[in-house]
This record gives sequence, structure tokens and C-alpha cells, in this order.
Amino acid sequence: DLAIRLNPALLVAINGRGVANARLGRHEAAVQDFTLALRIEPHAFAFLVNRGHSLHNLRRLDAALADYDKALSLRPDDASTRVLRAAARNAAGNFADALPDLDEVIRIDPGRSSAFEVRSVSFHGLGKFDLALRDADEAIRLDSGSPYGFLNRGFALVALERSYEAIESFRHALRVAPRSALAHRMIGRLLFGFGSLKPALDHLE
Repeated sequence: DLAIRLNPALLVAINGRGVANARLGRHEAAVQDFTLALRIEPHAFAFLVNRGHSLHNLRRLDAALADYDKALSLRPDDASTRVLRAAARNAAGNFADALPDLDEVIRIDPGRSSAFEVRSVSFHGLGKFDLALRDADEAIRLDSGSPYGFLNRGFALVALERSYEAIESFRHALRVAPRSALAHRMIGRLLFGFGSLKPALDHLE
């Protein structure tokens, strides 16, 4: 730790290594890097957010939320971190608790597609499928290059028993992200339900 204190560039390098590990899906290693960085700079906003994101990916949601809470105590108006905290609350099943962050982000920055994507998940979890569909549509309008709006739209349409439209929405997700296992799986299940066995198996293989 003393060596890092005496060489600030080393601290930047450790955080950079953590970011690289996270991008490669090596979240345990990333958490170790960010934790080391936070031992030296415990109030570093970026280190807290980065570790929170990796903890979220590891499904260590309480720890992720603790990091996001601390980061937002430093920068209460940071929209990106509010969206990340809301996504972690959704992942923990606390859908209603996610809404205040998302409502505030959308009020301040109505062009942030990620907030609508995440709020769509919140509404779906609360059984408000019409609102989930509305937010998914808005996310797509703002960013048609992201698969998440199309996926959320598909799930809302399934819940509303509009299965044919849902299949088309999942197909849109595949056009954006051809390797989306979730989109393939949902199309396969829906086609299987319609009795279209061969096309269904093409998506479920």
C-alpha cells in the first residue's frame, strides 16, 4: 500500500487493470483490483462505481448496492450511477425501490435510454405490463441500436398475451445482437407453443 501511495500512477494502473478485467468478464479479479485501489483512496467515486458494477455481475447485490450508495453520497446527482443502483435493486427483486432513482433521472435527462430500459424492468416486476411496454418503446425510440429495449418489449408483450408481436420484438433484438441467447430462447419457446417445432428447435439448439 505504501508503494502505491508514493506512486499515484500505480493506483491509476490498478484501477485500469480492474476495468480491463471487468470488460473480459473476470469480475472476481476486478473486485480485487478495485478493493486494493479503495484501500488507498476509500472515497474515490470511480473506484466505488466500478467495484459495484463487478459485484452486481457476481450477483453480490447487497455489496454492490453498498458501493453505489456510498458513491452517490459523494455525487448525488450522477445519473449513470443512479441507473446502475436501480438495476441492482431490480436484480434483488426490489422493483418499487428502483423507481425513485429512475423517475429522477428521467425527469432530469429524458433522453437517457438506459433509464427507460431499467424502469421497464421495474414496471414488469411490479406487474404493470402496459407501463413496461411504454418504457420499452421509449427506450427503442431513443436507442434502436440496443437490444435491451426490444427484449423488454418482448417480455411485456408476452405478459400481455400478444405473442406474435413478442416474437417480432425478440427478432429485432437478434438483428441488433445476433448472439443473444435470451432472444433465441424466447423465440423458440413461443414458436414451440404455437406448434412450430422445427423453427422452434432452430432457436433452442
